[in-house]
Amino acid sequence: MALFAILFISVSCEKEKVEEEVINKNVLIIYDDSTTNVNTQLLKTAMVAAGFEVSFSDVSETDWNNTNPTLDNFFAVLHFSRHSFGYLPSFNYS
Repeated sequence: MALFAILFISVSCEKEKVEEEVINKNVLIIYDDSTTNVNTQLLKTAMVAAGFEVSFSDVSETDWNNTNPTLDNFFAVLHFSRHSFGYLPSFNYS
């Protein structure tokens, strides 16, 4: 199984915002098949060891709709896509 990850990082030019985002180490993994997949768990373990706070989406990538959860509190998103490669709804690009 091939896994594809898309990483989105939001960076602001405002000094106060940049300092806040450096502190924010919340990462969301939008999984493709299961949160218990050995490769997904290894990635989470490595990211936690690097100092990131890692969460999984509430649903798999095919059912994720930016409300389960929203991206508001995340510094980065890893989107594993085996079903919808090349597709993310336009409301995610901001």
